[in-house]
Amino acid sequence: MKMSWHHQPDCTTEEANELIHKYQSLNIKVEKHLAADYKSWAVSALLPEEKTEPRPSRRWQNPMWSRI
Repeated sequence: MKMSWHHQPDCTTEEANELIHKYQSLNIKVEKHLAADYKSWAVSALLPEEKTEPRPSRRWQNPMWSRI
């Protein structure tokens, strides 16, 4: 399965630590970097990519509007 980096920029210290804790509990490789403004953090996680785009759920679509 193809893997790619997902970036979450502009996190506070608490948000970054919470993200890192959640990703590490799922055994996902994660990195934390200081952002360019030296005030916030950027968190990067190596996540698997899907082959296809996710399809939107038709459950919440009103059939009346799809006939226009």
